[in-house]
Amino acid sequence: MATMKAVQLDEPGPPEVLQIRDLPMPAPPAGWVRIRVEAFGLNRSELHLRLGYVTNATFRRVPGIECAGTIDDPNGTSFRAGQKVVAMMGGMGRQFDGGYAEFVIVPAPQAIPIETNLPWETVGAVPEMLQTAYGSLITGLWGPYVQTEGLRRSESRSHHDHERPEDAPFCAKSVDHRTCVPTLLPVFSCYW
Repeated sequence: MATMKAVQLDEPGPPEVLQIRDLPMPAPPAGWVRIRVEAFGLNRSELHLRLGYVTNATFRRVPGIECAGTIDDPNGTSFRAGQKVVAMMGGMGRQFDGGYAEFVIVPAPQAIPIETNLPWETVGAVPEMLQTAYGSLITGLWGPYVQTEGLRRSESRSHHDHERPEDAPFCAKSVDHRTCVPTLLPVFSCYW
């Protein structure tokens, strides 16, 4: 039986509960793919999982809500072996084993094809960080615009869902008397 290295968590607890183990190579069911993990991000949510704050997780579990790597087994999907992908959330590291492993299986729609020449240790930190930044900008800054000014304008002209009007707020402008202050978040990445 083929095996892989993975970090496994048997139950919540101190850092010592994280164990590097040899586990069976996961076989993807229909509609899933297997990714050879080249890098993964370390997120606060994994700390919450380890401390037992997460209520939607089952244990024994390989943590990791994101990963970056290449398709190892496309399993009849439209992906091809060797294709670069990232995957995140959607149950990773909670309902099914996550990215803290040499290989991970995810539902095919959860794998996002990428084209990049960035080093894996950089790419590993991108999926969740990019989703967080995008959500903060679109929901946090553009959201108030859409909810107020954008709705008033909808009577006179329509906007495509993904178009940003020229006068929509950006990070340096005030939105409803709030100003976006750029912050630097620590980003960590691990690679095998």
